[in-house]
Amino acid sequence: MASWAGPGPRTSAQARFRAVGQGYVAFAQTEPGLFRIAFTFHADMAQAEESTAAGPAGRTPFQILGDALDTLAESGTLDEARRPGAEFLAWSAVHGLAALLVDGPLRGLAAGQVRA
Repeated sequence: MASWAGPGPRTSAQARFRAVGQGYVAFAQTEPGLFRIAFTFHADMAQAEESTAAGPAGRTPFQILGDALDTLAESGTLDEARRPGAEFLAWSAVHGLAALLVDGPLRGLAAGQVRA
């Protein structure tokens, strides 16, 4: 009898990475005031991994993104040579989308369009 093994490492890595981005955008849309204020104060990357910024799981948002990218690289989905610094590209893309959805010209998109 065959058993279901679940999704493979690539599918799991992609789903984890997607969830990080979707969570970021969902937070921005459901808590636009908090989203805006989080970037009002100009903290720098020195605080990106401080324990005071960690959530209940003990990881900061920046570390969670890094973990997801590491998983993509380990699964072969992301070329290892492209992994260093990928947090900045991914964060910039999802933050830009979130900002456009909250305060910019994309704020009128239907939920289905945003999910797509």
